[in-house]
Amino acid sequence: MVHPDFSSQFNATNNTYFVVAKDFVPMGTITWVKDDFDRLFTELDLLFVHPKLTKVKDKHCFKNAFGTYVLAWDHRKYIAYNKQANISFTGLGFEVATKDIYPGSVVSYCNGFEKDFSTNIEAEDLKEVGIYAYKLNQPEIMASYWNKKLLSAVHQIRSVHQPLKELIAQPLWDFFDSIIFENPSNS
Repeated sequence: MVHPDFSSQFNATNNTYFVVAKDFVPMGTITWVKDDFDRLFTELDLLFVHPKLTKVKDKHCFKNAFGTYVLAWDHRKYIAYNKQANISFTGLGFEVATKDIYPGSVVSYCNGFEKDFSTNIEAEDLKEVGIYAYKLNQPEIMASYWNKKLLSAVHQIRSVHQPLKELIAQPLWDFFDSIIFENPSNS
C-alpha cells in the first residue's frame, strides 16, 4: 500500500501516470508496504503468462531490487525508478523516504543498496542474503548492503508519523528494529 499523502497524476504529453506528494512527507517515513493485495512474479512465472498479457506487466508492474515483478493494486506502480530518487527499497517489503518530500514533488525510487544489483543472479544472491539474515536473526548482514542514504533515513523512522507501519508484520518489524536500533555498527 502506498502512502496516503501520495497521489497519481496523468501526463497527457507522453500518455503516462506519475506520483506526486499531496502533503509534506518527512525523511524516514515508510512510503510503501507490500500488502496482501500486491502480487509478485518471477521471470519464470512470466514465461507461463499469455503473450497478450505482456502489456499488463509492462503497464502495471514494477521491478523490485530482487528482480521480481510486483503487481501493485494501487498507484505504487506509477512511481518511476531514478538514481536521484526520494524513496528507497529496504529489501524487507517496504520503502522509506530518503529525503524530505514536499507537496507537488514527483516521487521516484531506487533500491537503496550499496551495490547496484542489475542482474537476476546478483538480485537472487541479495534476496537469499535477506532471507537468511531474517531466518538466522542476523540483521547486520542485511544492513551491510544498505547505502548511506538509506541508513540515514531509517534512523528517522521512530521520530516521524508512520501511517503504514501497522501493515508490516510484527516479526518483520522487530527484525528491522534490531537492524537499526540494536546494532551499534549501523549508527
